[in-house]
Amino acid sequence: MAPDRELHKFPKGERCEFCGSRKWYLENGLRYCAKEGHQLQGYVEFDLGDEDFGQKGKVSRKEKQIKERVKRVLTGQPARDLYLECLQLVLREQISWLVTVKGHKPELETVVRDLWDLRTRGAGKPVETDSASEAELSLFSSQIDLSQEDHPSSRFKRAQSWAPEDGNEWPAPRLIDTLGLCFLGCMLLRIPTRIGDFSRWARAGNILYTQAYRQLPQEMRDRLPTWYTAVLKSARLAKFDNGELHASVLNLALSYHLNYSLIFPPVNDVLVTLQYVRELGLPVETISIARRIPLITNLSYEFPLGKHRLRLIHQPEVLLVAVLVLTTTHNFPFEDSGPAQVESHFRLPSFNWREWQAAMEPVLASESVSPAVDYLDVTASQITAMGPAELDEYLAQLSLQTDAHSEDSMLAKYFPVEEPPPRQPPSETPEDETTRRLCVLQDQAMSFGAPAEHSSKGDRARREGRYYSYRSEADLPPAGDVFFRLAARLAGLSVPTLLRAVNMLEQHIMIWQIGQRKEANERRERSHVNSDLDEYQLGE
Repeated sequence: MAPDRELHKFPKGERCEFCGSRKWYLENGLRYCAKEGHQLQGYVEFDLGDEDFGQKGKVSRKEKQIKERVKRVLTGQPARDLYLECLQLVLREQISWLVTVKGHKPELETVVRDLWDLRTRGAGKPVETDSASEAELSLFSSQIDLSQEDHPSSRFKRAQSWAPEDGNEWPAPRLIDTLGLCFLGCMLLRIPTRIGDFSRWARAGNILYTQAYRQLPQEMRDRLPTWYTAVLKSARLAKFDNGELHASVLNLALSYHLNYSLIFPPVNDVLVTLQYVRELGLPVETISIARRIPLITNLSYEFPLGKHRLRLIHQPEVLLVAVLVLTTTHNFPFEDSGPAQVESHFRLPSFNWREWQAAMEPVLASESVSPAVDYLDVTASQITAMGPAELDEYLAQLSLQTDAHSEDSMLAKYFPVEEPPPRQPPSETPEDETTRRLCVLQDQAMSFGAPAEHSSKGDRARREGRYYSYRSEADLPPAGDVFFRLAARLAGLSVPTLLRAVNMLEQHIMIWQIGQRKEANERRERSHVNSDLDEYQLGE
């Protein structure tokens, strides 16, 4: 007879899976069905001591982790510090490219680091409001028009105070100032690198500038405020044809002198002029003539530290290229076949501008780089009419303007956005090709022919006194248009700006000539008066 056992009922809806019994009993810590004694799986009872009697264990629930929402976008002083770190990272990449690729001196890194330290030394004072951060970039925009003459008080506006006592008014450096610092470092080391070289490298993408925002780490981009990211993104549209880099270099040089009494050396005019003459394919006699003009007209290739009124030709490199262009157009005019008559012991070769134009037009076409177009104001019809290449460019710029990575969106994790491939920079003209082209021009476009003895004195006098002054691009002949475009491209200027600089130099020389004639007349009158007095004294 089976012993008496305490039977228990299965919960509602459960029974023995073998015999269907609805009751079970407990024996030795295991459960069995009451009908056939089948062991029920999934239940073991532990032996509990007296002290644990009645306790079946504590129920512990996992506490929800409180997400600490960190403010991703920085503001105030941390935002400005992060922006300066971004510029410093870009500056290091630029110096590394100059040293490793272009073969500049390794000391350039030390010089530029010291200049950067002086530039950012006043950034330690905390910023009170974020509006000041917006103002410090908008007030000192890089879009400075060099074509306009400055007022007497503009020098003090260009020379900015970097004192830490200014607080919210402390002007933060701009992205274009990184190129300016590299150029000033080359000036201190007397490396013959032109502003136009930096403009061409930055525009073509050889040196880091247009893609600077994309090269920054994602953590830095996510924490930058809008007014800083807008400045870094807009560098993609830089054209460097209005003298922006010239203005940045001038502002930095004047500001260093105002804050630290630092005076930069003049431009290495001999080597820089030689570079222009080689790349423009001009006769070597142009160098000796161009070097005379600043000496006799009281012009200098130094920064205008003591000028109360700044003009376009007060920019050192703008003055240098204007002097070279003026020398070329005066001694080798586009309209005449023969050179201008100079001193009897100094002969100039004849220059064939047609041969020069045929040789240099391919150079201008190969160096022309289509800048990025601003697609922010395009319409739907214009988008549908775009070609495949233009549409890719539009989508790349749109992704740059809407750079946002939301970590809270689950859908964004499954559809990541790939970074657009960077545009491959064009290769630069090899030095051997420049030398070969210069040799061809010397054989075909330059010649020392016998002087024309049959030309009358009147024709020679008319040729000597004739000089063409070009006021606009429409006045330029075909060869002159190619020459001015290539010279402006090498100098980092536009053709109208270069024409305006040449016209200013012409006016300066005319005023200097008037002053020289006036002084000569005064000396002549004084000599006549003195001679009359001597004759009068001898007569007595």
